[in-house]
Order: sequence, then structure tokens, then C-alpha cells
Amino acid sequence: MGGVVGAVSGKFVLVAAGLLVDSRVGHERVRALIDASLARTEISRSLADRLDPHGAHRDGDELAPRRGTTVGLGAREFDAPKLIIGASRAPKGVDLVIGRDVLEAERLELDFARDQLSLVTPAEYKAAVRGRVRVPLTPAGPGLWRLNARLGPGGEKDGALDLTSPAALMVNGVPVSPCPDIGFGAVRLQPTACAADTTSTLPFRLGWRGFATARVLLALPDRSLWIAPSRTER
Repeated sequence: MGGVVGAVSGKFVLVAAGLLVDSRVGHERVRALIDASLARTEISRSLADRLDPHGAHRDGDELAPRRGTTVGLGAREFDAPKLIIGASRAPKGVDLVIGRDVLEAERLELDFARDQLSLVTPAEYKAAVRGRVRVPLTPAGPGLWRLNARLGPGGEKDGALDLTSPAALMVNGVPVSPCPDIGFGAVRLQPTACAADTTSTLPFRLGWRGFATARVLLALPDRSLWIAPSRTER
């Protein structure tokens, strides 16, 4: 997949709560939800029973996976964190809800044109970001990251990347029809939908759907969002 050395992707689906993706915990294949509104990763009681069949599991308990247990996304894996038993907000059929503890420790390649997700290893990172535009990120609250961008024909504004929102673009002080594009250096995103922001005073908040058909590398450990130019921008 574009720029990621040796990575094999998994499909994701954008839903109101986040990104749905096939995953693995140990030897168990599960449906996972990436939900940045959740501080710590949760699993269902059903999955806890399968991972630890001799334990008595209750919602709210913490499960420390056996040493060597990994979580897999696409072809890549990482060591499983301590897991909270509950997954109370997960859609039906979801056994794993990946929270900010994982998002802020791993680097994710997301191809929104193909709905594909890959983990990028530290060894692959330098090659993966080559030729992309870096957007610096500053923490601004749970799942919220401040960034700077050009909104429509105006100058640069301080807005936010909102990983808790499935929306495309929420704006303040500019018309929402037609939807303004967003510029990051030589790269411009054209969100397919936007709305007036009724919950924030920021000039704009960019949600998951705002990437439209873009290819991005979300590297929260490095406080960076890397956006690949489209073919017309190269």
C-alpha cells in the first residue's frame, strides 16, 4: 500500500462510533472498533472468557493477557495492553474496542479511498512518510489534536483533528455551502460534507470522514499527521 514497506492492509468501515476493522487478540479473530473517545482498550466478557477460560470475569475488571499475547491489525501485531472487561459501548458483534492507549502508541496508515488500514512499524516509518506533507499535532483533550490549516480561500487557522467524530468537517464563521476545502502545505482535502459547529468555538474541526479519499499516516507517538499528495497534486 502506498509508501508502506511490506505492509498488508485490513479493511475498515466508518461508523458513527469510529472505525470497524477485523482484528486478532492472541489466536482469537474478532471484530474491533477503533474509538478515540475511550481512554483504555476494552474487550467483551465473551472474549475475556475465551482468552482466560478459568477466570471469573466481570464488567470493569482488568485482564492482563498472558505474556506474548498480541493484538493484530492487518498483517501487523503489537503486544496486548492490559484490557478492561466491558466493551459496553461497542456495537453488537464487536469484542474489542481499541482506545487511545493504543492509538497514541502505534502508527496507523489509513487509505480512505480503499478503506484500508495498516500498522506501520518503526523500521518502516522513514520510508512511509517520504514525499508526504507533515501536519504537526498538539494534544488538546481526549481524542482532540490541534493543527493549523487553510480553510477555503482564507488564510491559515488553528483548528483541530477530532478523532472522536465520524463527521467530515465542522466549521465556525464560514459558509457551509459549498463545503470549504482544507489546505495543508501543497495538499488540499475536499470534504464531501460539512456543517456548522454547535459545540466548539474553534474555526474548524476535522473528523474521520473529512479525509474523503486521502491517504494518511496517523503517527500520534510523533505528534504528526502525514498526508500523501493526490495524483493531481504531484
